[in-house]
Amino acid sequence: MGDSDRKRLDASSKFAATLHSQVPHPIFNDAEAEANSEFVERLDDNGVHTGLIVIAPHGGDIERHTDQLAERRRIASQGQGGQLIAVQGF
Repeated sequence: MGDSDRKRLDASSKFAATLHSQVPHPIFNDAEAEANSEFVERLDDNGVHTGLIVIAPHGGDIERHTDQLAERRRIASQGQGGQLIAVQGF
């Protein structure tokens, strides 16, 4: 990790870290992810996709309420057969 990245994390010196290649938790529901500070992905698709995809890449505690706004937009456009892709980090 470079100096600029450490400054962004408010860590002025080198430190040990473990990197896991699996980012989203494979089985946690949203409540479990929040309780365990995990990251989850959600796809809601009615099978009639006609071109609208509502994406919330920064949901959960990353940028609060973006996943909820995306879900409301998807619901408002259900006649268009839209998909919702939400990523939530806690």
